[in-house]
Amino acid sequence: MQFAIEVARGGDESIKEIPRLAVLTARAREFKFALELKESSTINTNYRAAGRANGLEDWGIGTVLYGSVREWVFQSLKADRKYDNFGRLQAMLPRASQYIFVGDTGERDEAA
Repeated sequence: MQFAIEVARGGDESIKEIPRLAVLTARAREFKFALELKESSTINTNYRAAGRANGLEDWGIGTVLYGSVREWVFQSLKADRKYDNFGRLQAMLPRASQYIFVGDTGERDEAA
């Protein structure tokens, strides 16, 4: 959580407003009833707490773009979905927005 804040601030602790995190997940939207990243989810409450501890009162997880059952069945498609979702995210935000993609190796992020 702190890592995301530091990266978003670019090392400038005086910055008191940074965009919420966008999440590109392989979780299937068809199973959101069980897998949704909700406001009350532990990860979301932890990000909000980290934000408050750093003077960012309204910070945490914002937009969440999900995958589908198709990617759960065909694992090789996860990277394509994340790449496509990144394009969707760019279309939602102001053109001048800058992005930092932080991933892991568990959901084909390195290929996206």
